[in-house]
Amino acid sequence: MFEEFNAKYEDFCWYEITNELSKNNIEKQAKQEIWPSSPLYAIIDKLEAVAKSERQDDVLFFDGSKYYVIHLAWNKGNGCGPRYKALLPNELSEYLEWYQLNV
Repeated sequence: MFEEFNAKYEDFCWYEITNELSKNNIEKQAKQEIWPSSPLYAIIDKLEAVAKSERQDDVLFFDGSKYYVIHLAWNKGNGCGPRYKALLPNELSEYLEWYQLNV
């Protein structure tokens, strides 16, 4: 998924989550932080952890049609849900480029 960026940037800050235990732990944490008041709650069971940023607690999830960059706080949530950005698949590459250069 990130071959292009790894070739372009020696310090590319995203890595794919390939370990099943890590993936499960991250998805479990997201479910703790996404409360019913969050728009993400309607798709909570569809969210699959795909990648994690090494710079912040941002995780890339995919629900089968859109990507979501969700900032996990690693607590039980604040009642309104975590900050997130929804991306269509054709927007992901541009966003990752922006993220690499600006975050």
